[in-house]
Formats: sequence, C-alpha cells, structure tokens
Amino acid sequence: MNIRLSFLSLPILMIVLAGGTNTGLVLAQKSGIKLHTRWARTKKASTDSRRRFGCSYTGGDDSNEHEASATDMSGAYSGTVNAADLKLQGKVKLSIDKNRFTLVGDKWTRTGRVVATTTDRYTAVVFAFPVETQTGPQYKVFSVEAASTKTGNRISFNSVCGENSNFSLTLTTDRDNMYDVHFVTEPATTTVNIITDLKWHQCQERDKDIKKCPWKAAGDPEKMLGIYHYFVEWSDGRSKNGELEVTSDKTFHITAP
Repeated sequence: MNIRLSFLSLPILMIVLAGGTNTGLVLAQKSGIKLHTRWARTKKASTDSRRRFGCSYTGGDDSNEHEASATDMSGAYSGTVNAADLKLQGKVKLSIDKNRFTLVGDKWTRTGRVVATTTDRYTAVVFAFPVETQTGPQYKVFSVEAASTKTGNRISFNSVCGENSNFSLTLTTDRDNMYDVHFVTEPATTTVNIITDLKWHQCQERDKDIKKCPWKAAGDPEKMLGIYHYFVEWSDGRSKNGELEVTSDKTFHITAP
C-alpha cells in the first residue's frame, strides 16, 4: 500500500492517501483547511518500494486492489501525546467531532482538522494543526496510523513509516465526556452488540462475516460518542445490524425484521 506521506508546511497542501476507493484527500490553504473524501481506485505500492522506505507490511497480495472507506474517529479520549515539532508532550484530552479535533494539555489547547480512511486492514489518519508563520497562517500536518485493541478501549496514533516528524498519541476512551445511550429492542432481547466505526472497518477488511467482529455488549446506559455499528440477534434466529450516530443522550429503538 502506498502510504508514503510527509510532514509539510505549505500555503497550499494536498495529501492523497493512496490505497483504494473513497480515498482521503486533504487540501490546506492559507484561508482555511478543507477535508473531504473522493472516489478513486489505485493499486498498492510494490514490495520493492516498501522495502526502500524500510517499512513492514502485513496486508494482502500486491496484485489486489482494495477499496478504502472513510472512517469516523469521533469520540472523547484521554492519554499522552508526543509531538516534538509542535512542542507538545505529556497528558492530554482529545475530542474528535467528525473532521474537527481539540487537543487539550495542562496549559495549552490546540484545534485542527482530521480525516481517516481504512483500506486493507490499515487505517491512515491525517492531523492538521494550524500554525502562525511570518508569511501568514499555515498548517503542520502529521500522517499517522491508527491502531486499536481488538477488545477494550485503547487506541493509538503513531507516525507512518517514512514520516519525517514524530507524532504519537496513546489514548483510552474518556467515558466522562461521552453520552448516555439506552437501547430498546422489539421483541425484547438481552443483548445489543456495538462496535466503533474504526473497529468495524478494520474488521470488515479482515473478515466479511460480521459475527466475527469484536462486538461489545452494550450496557444500560452505554457511554458513546460518534458513529457506531450494532448487531442484534433474537432467539428465533432473526438478526439485524446497522449504523447509528451518537451526538447527545439518546434511546435507540431496534425492531426485529
């Protein structure tokens, strides 16, 4: 997969995360940064190119083409940051709302834009930090790989192979800054299984059988924020799965098909 992204600070910046469809495209300008996705289809980089960058890769065969999907990273997290170029280090709280993020340290707050795409078991994320320079507002951009534990609530962002600047975030879900969600099923069932959008896309790249995804039984209430996927199975064999978005305290009603 060709995920060779560099740290750049330019008046106009374009980064394409190559590797499949719905490719993440970032366009940063002096007047503001715009993040969106576009549809494209590309082949992964050859093994030789990955070796040239000293990168390891655990994906599929080079001859395959893979579709990439926009991945929602919305949520509230707490943990540690290490970004020497921005002089950011130590304990932080991170909140992501769609394509916007707020990173809060002990005596500082930084905001910016973020976009993520998942393809072939790999989730690439771009964080763009606005900075002031002698020539006006510009952006420092970090390209990282997102990794989450298969179960549990830990997530990390680390610079991709070949990145010139180090950037890392090691986080856990910050339940105190999330919303209370209740589920009501008809007919009543004991379990509603949920999964974050990140884990959903990574699971879909590994195995198309949704029953093999690392589902979590929702509590009552369950602390949630952002986009999730759910799976419910009734005793008579009926099942239902879908997507939901949490932006406030809410009760979701799920009816058997």
